[in-house]
Amino acid sequence: MKGKERPSDVFTGPRTRGPLSIFLQTERTNFHDKHDREQVFREVARTARKHYRILSGDFDQSGIFIKVIVDPDTNLESFEGLRRDLKRMGFFPKLIDTGTETIIAIFPLPRPKRTSMNTNIILLALTAFTTIWAGASLWEERTGEMASLGDVMRVLINPMDLLMGGLTFAFPLLLILGTHELGHYFTARRYHVDASLPYFIPVPPLVSPFGTFGALISMKEPISNRRALVDIGAAGPIAGFVVAIPLTILGLVLTGMYPASHEVVEGVSYLKINPPLLFRAMMGPLGVTSGDELFPTAIAGWIGLFVTSINLFPAGQLDG
Repeated sequence: MKGKERPSDVFTGPRTRGPLSIFLQTERTNFHDKHDREQVFREVARTARKHYRILSGDFDQSGIFIKVIVDPDTNLESFEGLRRDLKRMGFFPKLIDTGTETIIAIFPLPRPKRTSMNTNIILLALTAFTTIWAGASLWEERTGEMASLGDVMRVLINPMDLLMGGLTFAFPLLLILGTHELGHYFTARRYHVDASLPYFIPVPPLVSPFGTFGALISMKEPISNRRALVDIGAAGPIAGFVVAIPLTILGLVLTGMYPASHEVVEGVSYLKINPPLLFRAMMGPLGVTSGDELFPTAIAGWIGLFVTSINLFPAGQLDG
């Protein structure tokens, strides 16, 4: 009868693995030449012993690989503790279950890039300008005699249009988009994962009638466990919905209270949007029909709901 494997304090040198070697070929990080790999290996192994019972370990140019015994009841806490300790040392772990054994693969963290908040601030300012511009166009279209989205340049010289565009459209829209991204950001911080502040994407209303293509954040380090990945990904849409729904309701109420004052002019193009199911569900009780011209705040809410819904798809860089 084969004896039960027991934790070992003896760590072997590099050796070849089958499936694990294939996995490692996808990793782009390597130990820096200045590192004494064997010394680093032993320091990392000592750190791993604080959190797991270790059976064996080895290393090569790609990283360090430690075979461990996992307690399902405490694995999440153990792994998170190991991740924090390794982060201070400049490494990050990945837990690999091969079906017959559990291996912690440990790699050097990518070298951090120097970042500045100046880019975030500049993009926010530009997006505020383009969304106010877009909102002014929507407001002028709603209240003017002959205005349409084709007159986007003319509204820049009308202070009242710019003021109302900012209050009724730009501010609600940026609040929804910003809350969505800050949901990701603060949840990442809760899991001690480095992330950037939101980057807003400005677009002139001549290109897009909404003045923006949304916002995003950048993850500065890998997310190394499934719970953190799910929570960080879900936090944005949840936060976005929490803000978008009341703002949409407010916009629909204002649509009924302040109907468009212009008459539809033949040959002039107006912004029309098809309300999705959730939007329709809110329109009915508030007495708004699909034929009503929406108040700019309702359009901002529609955009927020649309962006949040699209982000739920499990594709590419989307939150799903």
